[in-house]
Amino acid sequence: MKELEQRKRLLVAESDLNRQALQVELHHIRTSFTRVSGIVRSGRSLTRALLMAAPLATMLVSRRRGRQAQRNGLFKKMLAGYQMFRRFQPLWAAFKAGRKAGEAASRPDAGSEPESAA
Repeated sequence: MKELEQRKRLLVAESDLNRQALQVELHHIRTSFTRVSGIVRSGRSLTRALLMAAPLATMLVSRRRGRQAQRNGLFKKMLAGYQMFRRFQPLWAAFKAGRKAGEAASRPDAGSEPESAA
């Protein structure tokens, strides 16, 4: 009987050690995932910024000589401006919507109707 009790204690102790080791490994995985997700987020935002800045950079860098080249350059600049507008417009709309929501939430009387004097 004593052998069974000792075996049981050994198994319980081993189980506790395995549980602690699993918790440590899980903590390491979570930490690594947090770092990776932060890198991915910053990479995505950098990519978006570069994609939005490309037409502007093209517009600033491109210089052509001659009358025909100036007309072509003007058309290209207008096209680049339109492309930039199409890229920034959703961001601007989201910014305005978030700002309006923030203003509505910050009002102390938001949602309550004014009391009428009798």
